[in-house]
Amino acid sequence: MKLVAGGHCIEFAWEITLTFSLKKSKDASDLHDNLAVKKVFTGDEELLLVDYIQEAAKLQYGLGLKDVNRLTYEFATKNNKKYPAQWDKDQMAGEY
Repeated sequence: MKLVAGGHCIEFAWEITLTFSLKKSKDASDLHDNLAVKKVFTGDEELLLVDYIQEAAKLQYGLGLKDVNRLTYEFATKNNKKYPAQWDKDQMAGEY
């Protein structure tokens, strides 16, 4: 999924991870199992986050990739989600 905000194209970390995993994986069932384990948000939660970011873009509130990653981290912490320890170190979401 790509989102254009403030003239910048934002590619979500999960999409980059999925693309990388598809290139490495030879068995689609292994890929599905691995992605389900690493999922931080439910589908509904992802949609809420995307809707919020899109609304911010409509209001011309420029969110860069780091801003989106920080917002995602805050969303995960406020909702008591299980996420990689690196997110706490960086204070933002990132790749697995």
